Amino acid sequence: MVYAGYTILIAAALLIIGFEVVRGPGQGWGKWLPSTLAAWLLVVVVPALATSFTAALWAISAWLLLFAVLGLVLIRDAHQSDRRPARHPPASRSARAAAVLTWTYVAAFGSPAIPNVAYLLQNGTLPVFLDMFTMYGGPFTVQLSEGALVGALVAFLVVTLVAAWAAWLMWNGSKVGAIVGLALLPLEAVFWIGFALPVPWVLGLARLALVAPAWKSLHWPADRPRSPKAQESPLTASPRRSN
Repeated sequence: MVYAGYTILIAAALLIIGFEVVRGPGQGWGKWLPSTLAAWLLVVVVPALATSFTAALWAISAWLLLFAVLGLVLIRDAHQSDRRPARHPPASRSARAAAVLTWTYVAAFGSPAIPNVAYLLQNGTLPVFLDMFTMYGGPFTVQLSEGALVGALVAFLVVTLVAAWAAWLMWNGSKVGAIVGLALLPLEAVFWIGFALPVPWVLGLARLALVAPAWKSLHWPADRPRSPKAQESPLTASPRRSN
């Protein structure tokens, strides 16, 4: 019941975003992706969760693939907009890929902490995902009390949200975002070990590998492009007439 309500909340948020995207400028099928993701959750995922393990597995897998397509569309549209004048040189494709990968990681492993905390407070134990494994089941689950486990889940959620914010900064070409995102990786690893999360290790290495070649395309907040007048050589400036 908790997961169904949480899924409906995500769908509602995607519907609001999708409505604004459709109303805004731009053309092509990509602008319909947020609405499609919302419709998929309501029409396919929610009924599949109540049907069978196989149906739920395929429905969620397809939704994650649609989410990945949305990330590719964002990267494509961002590079098309790079042709317009901007304050700073655009971030490289690898920087934006790292940002999308971070957002996917936060959506898949950070945000589910919310319904898991609700379930833990209601039932005194963590839920089992499709009769396969305990959600966030790891050393923390065994070693920590219920209150401490709730605190650990909330802390992990906060850390992933900060990582999402850092990814947004990096998407916009900021070196600060890259530094914050990389600095969070050791702290995130503590939670990956404590909650026995194997997939984030792969995603973390991929984030690191994408940020490294993108570093030169990023800028510091204090860096400001010089205006054409500032770039004008003193030799080309018109001399003042002396009386």
